Amino acid sequence: MTHLNLCIIETGASHPTMAARYGRYPHMIVQWLQPVLPNARFTVVSVFEGESLNLDNHDYDGFIVTGSPHGVYDDLPWIAPLQEQLREIARQGHPQLGICFGHQIMAAAFGGTVNKSHKGWGIGIQHYQFTCAQLPDSDVLVYHQDQVVQAPAEAEVIGGSSHCPIGALKYPFAARSIQFHPEFSNEFVAALIEFRNDPIDDREAQLQALASQPLNNRPYAQWAGDFFMQHRKNTPAHS
Repeated sequence: MTHLNLCIIETGASHPTMAARYGRYPHMIVQWLQPVLPNARFTVVSVFEGESLNLDNHDYDGFIVTGSPHGVYDDLPWIAPLQEQLREIARQGHPQLGICFGHQIMAAAFGGTVNKSHKGWGIGIQHYQFTCAQLPDSDVLVYHQDQVVQAPAEAEVIGGSSHCPIGALKYPFAARSIQFHPEFSNEFVAALIEFRNDPIDDREAQLQALASQPLNNRPYAQWAGDFFMQHRKNTPAHS
């Protein structure tokens, strides 16, 4: 069987206490995608820890940009280079998928705007609606304060919520991104709420919903898996 080589670009990590208990974000992404991509091989490049992403000579079939506690506007040495690398990945024609911070930095890299939401934190379960036939309208897991407030001119908004209208983007080249976290579990989000104690108006209601309302992240894994398979070894499509 031909293997699919995916590079997970790690852009941040949860607190070490949480990471030790639940794993870091790449671990969650692998667990989420492996059932629909059993032939995939995953390589993690932790750019936020100083690891270099080599795009000059690689055999990656696609790239996934993780979530992060950082903001795209933070003065960190790896953020501007990563935006240029995302543009280079697009020029090479390889597919890229952004999740949460990944959604935001891709938008910034391709001409959009990201800010802290005037609506405050979005945490817990939110209802997303989609215009993409493969993505069903459903409840999803979120944990963010920043969001894309202006989409790149060439991107199409394919989903969002009342709290985050620009919650999913499709580009005219091989790039997709989502603000929500299909790789998270209810248990992890509930633990984050308890551990971080960020300001949430409906904190108790969210904890109760997380404990009683199981979510199905399989359709989003299938959507992402199909995207990578469709665009693997694509020809350059963006300049």
